[in-house]
Amino acid sequence: METLKKKVAVTKTIDGDLMFLTHPYLTIIVKKDKLLCFAKDGNYTDEAYAAMKRLMDYMVRVGLVKPETVQGGNIYASLEATFGKPVEDRSILQLAVFHVDEYLKNEQNEHYDEYYQDEYDEYLLDPPEEDATELGEVPQEEDKGTLPKDPYITPLVYRI
Repeated sequence: METLKKKVAVTKTIDGDLMFLTHPYLTIIVKKDKLLCFAKDGNYTDEAYAAMKRLMDYMVRVGLVKPETVQGGNIYASLEATFGKPVEDRSILQLAVFHVDEYLKNEQNEHYDEYYQDEYDEYLLDPPEEDATELGEVPQEEDKGTLPKDPYITPLVYRI
């Protein structure tokens, strides 16, 4: 059997569960026998639910969780599913970590750009207090920009 090594951004809890915190909408927890996901920071939005659904669909598609066990969790607006039992001598925890990381990479390529674009737009439209100036706080200059006020006085420049 071929061994695959890969670095994964994961946090281990005191009881041994693994938490994936890099998704912008979700917190994903891999327990010993099940997968749990819920909205990050209590933001129960349509985007968070859609990301949870994509995660569970992916895990069912790769055969890691049983489709009949996907259900709402005991945390508000969460989903959970039970892992299947491997027939070969494989670690379900390693398989789960590998596939959650693959899901996160796929999400990053497809959905993170939209999330960060929304955050950037919000930053531009409603900047924090330390990054904003009030009208009149910056003094006006006589000449601003590169174009002169009177275009008829400008010397002509020809390019050859």
